[in-house]
Parts: sequence; C-alpha cells; structure tokens
Amino acid sequence: MFVRKSTKQNRHCGNGYFYIGMYFRVLLSMLLDSDWTDTEKFFQNEELKQRISKKEIQKIWQQSIQCFENYLNHEIRNKAENGQSLQAVRQEISERCYEEAEKETRLYRLTVPTGAGKTLSSLRFALYRAERTQKQHIIYVAPFNSILSQNADEIRRAVDDPDIVLEHHCNVILSEKKQEKDYKKLTETWDVPIIMTSAVQVLNVLFSGQKRDIRRMHTLCNSVIIFDEVQAIPKKCMELFNLAVNFLTNFAESDVVLCSATQPSIKDLKENNLSECMEMTEIIEKYEEAFRRTDIVDLTETEAYPGGMEIEDLCDFTLQQAETFRNVLVIVNTTECAKQVYEKIKSSCSDEDQVFHLSNKLCPQNKEDTLETVHAALRKNRESGYTGRVICISTPVVEAGVNFSFGCVIRSKAGLDHVIQAAGRGNRHKEYPWFGKIYIVQLTNEAESLEKLPEIQEEQRAVQKLLEQFRSKPEIFEKRLDSSKAIAIYYQYYYQVLQADITKFPAKNYKTTLLEMLGKNCPGRKQYWHKFEQEYKGGMAQAFAT
Repeated sequence: MFVRKSTKQNRHCGNGYFYIGMYFRVLLSMLLDSDWTDTEKFFQNEELKQRISKKEIQKIWQQSIQCFENYLNHEIRNKAENGQSLQAVRQEISERCYEEAEKETRLYRLTVPTGAGKTLSSLRFALYRAERTQKQHIIYVAPFNSILSQNADEIRRAVDDPDIVLEHHCNVILSEKKQEKDYKKLTETWDVPIIMTSAVQVLNVLFSGQKRDIRRMHTLCNSVIIFDEVQAIPKKCMELFNLAVNFLTNFAESDVVLCSATQPSIKDLKENNLSECMEMTEIIEKYEEAFRRTDIVDLTETEAYPGGMEIEDLCDFTLQQAETFRNVLVIVNTTECAKQVYEKIKSSCSDEDQVFHLSNKLCPQNKEDTLETVHAALRKNRESGYTGRVICISTPVVEAGVNFSFGCVIRSKAGLDHVIQAAGRGNRHKEYPWFGKIYIVQLTNEAESLEKLPEIQEEQRAVQKLLEQFRSKPEIFEKRLDSSKAIAIYYQYYYQVLQADITKFPAKNYKTTLLEMLGKNCPGRKQYWHKFEQEYKGGMAQAFAT
C-alpha cells in the first residue's frame, strides 16, 4: 500500500519485497535477543531482569530535558569562545528544532551551514520528541569516530548522566576489566536510552548477516534516530539507506533526522528514493548569509602551477599563507601525501612554529591528544604578541565535527561537500576580523595517487565541471561556491558521473546488486526455475545469506 501510494506521487520509494524483508529482520532480531539473553542468564544462574519500563524511560527523558536546557543556557549560549555574533542565529535554529518536536512528521532534513550547532539542535528535538511520543531510544549516528568521541563527551555533560549514554565504536578505550565486560554486554543489546554509534555499526545492523548485528535490529524501532553528516554515507549504500529509512519511518514507528551542511538531492534517483521529507528549518538562505565567514577561492587551474602542484609546491604555498594568516590547515586526500607534506614543512619551520599531522592511521588516543593540542595552539596563536605559526596537515578526518578555527584552509580538490566541510574549519566562530580564506588546489598524480580511490576521482570530475561553469557564469551560483544553488548543481553533476547502478551496491561476482538480492531477487528466482523447472511461489525470495 505504501509503495502504490508513493508511486502515484511520482516518487518511486521502493518495493514491497524489501520492506517485507525488513519486517522479517525485526522479528528475527527479537527472537535472537530473547533467546541469547535467556541462555546467558540460565548458564550464569542469574534472574532475568526486566528491561527499562516505559514509565522509567519517560522519567529519564524528562530529567534529561531539564539538564539539557540548563546546559544550553549556562555552557553554550553564554560562552564567549563560541562566537557571540552567531549565537542568536544558533538559538533560532535550536528553537525551530524544538518546535518541530510537537508535530507529527516522521522524516526530517536539518540543512544548516557548518558551525550552526546542528548536533545540539537535533538532540534537543530528539529529547522532546522522545518524551512526547514515548520512544525507547535516541540513536545518534555519525560517519567518523572523531565526531562520535567529541560529541559523546558533550552529550554526556548535557544530559548530566553518563550511565544513560552508550558510545559504541571501535575507538572506545576502557581502563578496567569490569568496564570491558559491562560495555560488551551493552554493545550487544543497545539496552541504553541514548546510543551514540557509527554509520558502519548501523549499516551492519540493517544489512549484515552476522547474528550479533541482527540482534540489535529491533532497537532501531520506536526510536528517534539522528544521522549526522549524512552526505558521508557511502554512495554504493545510497538506495539501500533510503529504503531502510523509509521502513523505519513508515513502518517501525521511528522518527529520523538527516543532518548535513551539504545535503545531497533527494529527487534525482529514478527509483528507491526517500519518502516525503520535511526540512526542519525552512529559511536556508538566511542562515547561509549569517554563517558566511569564509571565501572559497579556486586555484585548480592557475598559471603558477600548470598541471597541478607537486609536494614541494604545496609546501611552499602553505608556508606563504602561514606568513600572512599565522595559522593554516591543509587537507589532502591520502595519508601518504599528508605524511610527505607534514615532514617537509616540519623540516622548514623554526622551533617557534607548531606543526601537526592528523590521519586515521594515528591510534585513537594519539589522535585525540593531537586534536586537543591543536586547539590549545590555536588559542595561543590568536593572542597578541605570539610570533609562532600553527600549521596542521591532515587527511579528511578533520572535515566534520572537529571544532577547529583556522584563518586559512587549503583543500586538495575533492567533492564540493568536502570543500564546504573543510571551509567549516575556517573562521568558525568569526573570531578573525577578515573572511577566512579557503583555497582549492589541484595536486599532480605523483603528489596524490588516487588510482585506488575511484569515488574521489568521480567527485573531482563532478566538481571540475562545477568550477568551469563557475568561472564563466558566477552569477548562477550567487557568486559563491558554498551557496545552496552551487550544492544542488554539484550533486546533479555528481550523479551524472557515477557508474551505472553504483548506488544499488553492485554484487559484481553475481552480476546483480545487493538491493535486488534483498528485494524481489530476480536472479535467485531464475536459478530456482533452472533447478526445479517451475516458478518460485514462496512468500520470501530474498537472498538474506548474501
């Protein structure tokens, strides 16, 4: 019925086979969870404890709301380093999210510029919506562990009760054996009011064949789920993700918020689109102007670097900008390139300068310590009389959720969403009396080898078409590469350069897609015909064991 209704609205939103498969997964999840919990208690000779009741969870939401509002008033809105000139706009966005909690919409997009406080605003919505509609969980999902670690600490402070917040990703470090045992139990069941986890964990819960992942599937039902930086969901998972969100919001009693400063279009796919999606804040252009604090400059085809920059060219350019701005963030696409640039710049700087290197190859604790040191160095750098320079060389690991504020950012050419996220690390709170400079540069193939990174190559082709059009007709983009018009046009180009069926998760060995195998599964039906010489008439033909 849902599929027929959606088709009449000229938006193909999936097929019934896929959604029946999702129902089956929820039932199997409840069976596995009950069976494994009973078995564990039996062998440990322990009494089976009742899980959190509706009455208890309501009390938790009410207490969390009170603590959260106190935190906003005392720690966020009146904190000078958060940029007082932007606080009024952040407060307006927060109020809009609060107002939406009283409505009946199930699927939202929260599209606001970087630095607009979307994490706390979306959480405010989630707390009030969970309390009003008696949800069992709030689930916050982020694509990068660096975002999770930073935001988990803040959310624990905001609700003033660490015991109701579970941080579940591979970089969590525990100091005691008992903590490890308790943590393992919680990650197996997600039996906690607020769950902060990675996109990888949630995609595993939705689609993995591992029983430990399927066990948590029922937890996604009757919940408020926030997907932060949703543009980072892998492109091959796009249609699977869309249909999973449709299932959660239309059939599983869950509310979903898709957060991003660069929301991908939801209207360009021929099939398997998201169902009706409401913008949580409608006046996007107003917020764009309020949070405009950087200028994006295209240097990808400058005469100074014909054919692109070599490592030495990028280092020289970085040091030139460091002389002007006193602090510079450089983001490149590969860890090897970042390492080479860091080592060369480090050898060229004096003892007064502070040069940092960040990538996902650093161990979690080392990365967290480096982030803190960079924050401290930037604060000192802004003090009058400080003569040293701060230079940070990084992979895209810093592009989302990291509260950096540099006067200048240099970004190796990538998708426009990456460029805008990088720009969010520049003049973040309008601390500088100038617009932060964001330079897009082109590196040579030798400097940045991308042969094994086809997705970045596709992004580069799409953004190159955008930059060429921007040079000839900047007025189309409101003379800004970070305008909502530029983002919309970029995604149009990006979908054009994508490989056929890449958004359906190709299963190349079987000459089909994972989406097809979890839906009607025509290849499986054909195999059945060849083996038994009759049409498959069973109720479920999905290839769940794939």
